[in-house]
Amino acid sequence: MKPLAHIGSKGKNKMTNTVKHKGETVQDPPLVKRLLSDPRTGWFWAIPRIWLGIQWFTAAQHKFADPSWVQTGDALKGFWTGATAIPETGRPSQPVSR
Repeated sequence: MKPLAHIGSKGKNKMTNTVKHKGETVQDPPLVKRLLSDPRTGWFWAIPRIWLGIQWFTAAQHKFADPSWVQTGDALKGFWTGATAIPETGRPSQPVSR
C-alpha cells in the first residue's frame, strides 16, 4: 500500500488538510481543521493533555511504590502471563501462517 500523498503543503511547516487516497482527493471536515490547525484551540487541548499526563503519572507512581513491580517482578510476570494467554475457546484450529 502506498503512503498517502499530501498535497497543498508547499513546504510550509503546517499540517496539511488535503490528502490523495486511491486517486480521490479527501479533505478534513471544517471542525477538524479548526480544532487541529488553529493555534487558539491549544487551550482546548491543554485540558485533556494535562488530565492524561496526571493519569500516566499516577499509574507510574503506583508501580514504583509497589515492591511486586520493582523488586520481585511478580506483578509484571502476572500481567504478561495474562496478556499472552490464549483461552481454549479462542484457540485457532489451524496454525496461523503469514
